[in-house]
Formats: sequence, C-alpha cells, structure tokens
Amino acid sequence: PKSAGWIGEELQDVSAGVTAVETPLYVIIDLTKAKGEVGGVTYLTATDLADGSWGPCETNAFADVGLKSIIWTGVTNDAAYATTKLVLRRIPAATFKLGYLAWDAIKTGWIEPTTEITLTKPYYIGVYPVTQNQYSLIMKTNPSVFKTEGATRPVDSPTYQNMQAFCSALSGTTGFACGLPTYAQWEYAANTGFTTPFCSGVLQKYTSTTWETVLTAMVAPYGCCGRSSATTDVAPDEGGTVKVGGYLPNGYGLYDVHGNVWEAVVDYYNANYDYASDPIDPTGAPTATENNKHMRVGGSFTMKAEYARAHYRGYDFAENKGNVQTGFRIVINPF
Repeated sequence: PKSAGWIGEELQDVSAGVTAVETPLYVIIDLTKAKGEVGGVTYLTATDLADGSWGPCETNAFADVGLKSIIWTGVTNDAAYATTKLVLRRIPAATFKLGYLAWDAIKTGWIEPTTEITLTKPYYIGVYPVTQNQYSLIMKTNPSVFKTEGATRPVDSPTYQNMQAFCSALSGTTGFACGLPTYAQWEYAANTGFTTPFCSGVLQKYTSTTWETVLTAMVAPYGCCGRSSATTDVAPDEGGTVKVGGYLPNGYGLYDVHGNVWEAVVDYYNANYDYASDPIDPTGAPTATENNKHMRVGGSFTMKAEYARAHYRGYDFAENKGNVQTGFRIVINPF
C-alpha cells in the first residue's frame, strides 16, 4: 500500500490517470494524524488486497447477479476502521436507472421514478456511516442519543449544518473535497446499479398479503430495520442503532446501506422531481417541497423494510435540527 501525508493532489492524480500508479480501490484516512503528518492517508489497490495481508476479501459474492467486484471484508476485523480511521471505497463512473423499475403496484400502486442518470466521474464513499467516535474526533462533541457502547454505532442526531461542518473540517485537514453524497451518488453506490429494492440484486415474488414479510426477509441480511422506536439511550442489543459493519456488505463493500440510520444527502426533497431535467451528475431539485428539507435515504433502525429500499426518498427536519434516526456517510468528490 502507498501511505502519504495529507495531500489531496496525490489522490487526484491517481484517480485521473495522471500517474502510472495503480488506481486505489480504498482510501484510509487516519483521523488521529495532524495536517501534513506522514501516514495520514493510505491507499489500497487490488494488488495490495490480493496477498491477504489486509485480511479477507470476497470477489464472487454477487457474481450470480452479474456483479463482479472486490469486497474488502477484512475492514470489519479491526475496530480502528470504525473509530479512529475513515475507510472509503472507490465507486466507478456509471450510467444507471435512478429509481426502481418494476414496483408491482401491489401495495399502493405507485411507480417510482426511473430516469437514466450518468455519473461522469468515479468517487469515493465511506464503507460505513460516520460513527460516534469518528465524529467526536473531528467535531469534539457527540450529539448522539444512543451513546451506550457508542464508539462504533453511527452518530445520530447531527443537524445538516453539523454534517456540513464535519465535511468542511475534514476537507481542511486532508486537502480532499469531502462532502455529503448527492442522491444519485448515494443510490448508485448503495444499490450498485441494481433496480431491485435492496442491494442483493434479487427480486423475490410476493403478493398483496405477503409483500411486507417478503421485503423484510430480503433486507434482513443487509441491515437493521424494524426495531424498537426508542428515543432515549439504550444498549445496542436493547434497541436503537446498532454497531456498524454487523450485517453483510453490498457489492461495493459498503455496510449498513439499509437501515440503522437514515443517511442525509445534499439534494433537497421535492416530491415532484424526477431528475429527467438534470440527468448528468445531478444535484437534485433547486427548491424543496418541504420547507428547505434535504433528502434522507436508506431507512433506519425503526422503519419497516419498505422504507429501507435504496430507491425510497424521505426527508429530514430543518437544517438546524437533528433527528435521532438520522446520520450520514461521506464522499470524496470528483476532482
């Protein structure tokens, strides 16, 4: 692996193909390192991961549904990657359908938007939602309700302004363009381009009386949904959020994309916006239909499976108000 100080330009050169260095699949940011300190960033390539020294990887986990990728499952073996370091995975540029193509209209008859979207540049996105320990290292505070055994639970209750401040502070330290993902970036990374409800790439048959049971079973291996609606601190095994990385990863090696905490994105929530007018690297509607509220996606620990679908679009409270069910995941944006 290549280790470097805080120099965002190096990752830019690698991603843009300026150098002959192999493009990194993963970027590891050490949050305990000061700006300019050697070892602040480590880049892992496919070659680095192939020898097993970084722990196990999966290469055929989603081959039966047409996706072949390297998933670094060894990231879950070291708590540092969820406490003192941030790990991000490279997501390729892609053209895909935004929204679920074939909702069978069994429950309520809706059909979700299916606009063809192009993301023109690769980007890096966190393998986990930001955890409480990671947030505290940058922000020197922890707004979370669920603090018991909280170091590796996702941070909950930050305001949108807090999330932006976290990303800004991290950008200042690293030199990278850190931020919240757009909705298109989040959905593609979460569902790896599949048009199925969840990241498995599999759609099981159901009827008007079995749809909820089937959807619950489909999401169960990948995320924490349908738990208690606790709003006061409880241990992970008693309700609320759970520790990150405890469920199966998706095809790009991202964990907790369904359930646990809703994840904020930069797009405003607009119930009537289908992205057809902004199909290239979209940033969403220019205005919100819900009082300047931003979208939140992925469902949460207390929501039913239908709300944890990758294509479901919810909205959060005002920008200066946190929510116990909401957290966030960061991206290093295109350069």
